[in-house]
Amino acid sequence: MAGYLKYVLISIITISLLAKFLLIVFNQGLWWDEAVYLGLGKNIPKGFYSLDPGEPLETFRPPLFPLLVSPLSSSILLSRILVVCFSILAVVLTYLLSKKLFGKETALWVSLFLSTNQLFIFFTTKTLTESLFISSLSLSLIFFLGRKDKPSYSLLSGIFAGLAFLTRYLGTVLSISYVIYFLYLLSRRKDTTRLTKELFLLLAGIFIVISPWLFMSQTYYGNIFGAYSTNIMEYSDQGRFFTSYLTSVIDYSYFNYIFQAFGLQIIFIVLGFYFMARHGKTDNRILLIIIFLMPLIFFSLAPYREPRYLLSYSSMYAIFSGFALRQKVKLFRLLHLLAILACIFSMISGFGMVWNDRFAANGLVQASLHVKNLTVEDDYVMSQSYPYVYYLSERRAVIFPRKMEDLKTAINEKNIRYVLLYKFEPKNPEYVEDYFDNSDEFVLVRKFEQWGDPEAARIYEFTG
Repeated sequence: MAGYLKYVLISIITISLLAKFLLIVFNQGLWWDEAVYLGLGKNIPKGFYSLDPGEPLETFRPPLFPLLVSPLSSSILLSRILVVCFSILAVVLTYLLSKKLFGKETALWVSLFLSTNQLFIFFTTKTLTESLFISSLSLSLIFFLGRKDKPSYSLLSGIFAGLAFLTRYLGTVLSISYVIYFLYLLSRRKDTTRLTKELFLLLAGIFIVISPWLFMSQTYYGNIFGAYSTNIMEYSDQGRFFTSYLTSVIDYSYFNYIFQAFGLQIIFIVLGFYFMARHGKTDNRILLIIIFLMPLIFFSLAPYREPRYLLSYSSMYAIFSGFALRQKVKLFRLLHLLAILACIFSMISGFGMVWNDRFAANGLVQASLHVKNLTVEDDYVMSQSYPYVYYLSERRAVIFPRKMEDLKTAINEKNIRYVLLYKFEPKNPEYVEDYFDNSDEFVLVRKFEQWGDPEAARIYEFTG
């Protein structure tokens, strides 16, 4: 690689990573999942893993990320700084993984594709799990590739695969990919004893790490897989049911989400897969192809799809992009230029997404903080946006009953004085929007603006 090209790539990577420290300062909002993770993290030192001290609320979330964020959970900004640091670690580890696979030059391209991916930039400026997952994924693969020289690395690979699972349940895809790969090796090798031992150590590492989670799941749900199944049901309720999967496994939205996840970089991902499949006769390349395909298959079956699900495996897709650029094809210098331009465009798009989203739910944030001033400890607040009430208001929450006739009963049971109403997600029951304005028993205390809507968030006091 020419010296000037090397420094161009390093400069773009550095800008894409460090600019996020500046961007997060301007973020005045807070996402639902951020409020959940921070709320869980704040309660871990108190001895329970839930938003509510009396019941398992959001307990199905994988616990590793809230545990690591816990010391900083009182500060949204500090937690986001930690996540940006995780994103830098993710890029460094992906570089080391790629270097082990294909050398320094390819590794630099891989780092460029990952660090400038628009969704990677966007989601790693929020207190979310993607960057920690990618770090665990890369470490697991680094040790997995070294297991032939040091058998104990199989155990370490399993440990980090388990940590990936405890960060996001999408880590299941990685574990299944490993098993499929071992089955492939066992079908064509004679040294089955060594391979069986490596597989055992890998699975042992995964089990060692997730065993506390299994115990926690048993404690809260009466089932060692209760947290996992609850998570699946949570998203099944938002999306399609299994009976409709077979009729719409692959549709327009599927490909649209893939494009949203990777933007113009998808051109190089496809090229990389083509070259990898064409020359993928080595064991390592077979493993990469398996891990390439498995997230796409699981994503096609997901009851509730979001582009960010593929983002968890963006480091793998970046490896395929980098692999495409190591091929000495005709006009390869032009291909390098196009890759740089695509990454710059993706980086700018990511910065734009972060900037445009800086006020997300800021009206709800302000309203939740105001509710804290109106109430005292142990008060209940009625709101569909319960994670904000628990985390920002530091109060317990009750969601709106589905039927209007049950509203008064719910209010009286918990002696609720204040209702926090938010116009946007999640959707309120149909009766809610007009009920409080037309009722003589509720008085509007204050309203908060968001996205040009002066009544985006409203606080009502029950006077009945």
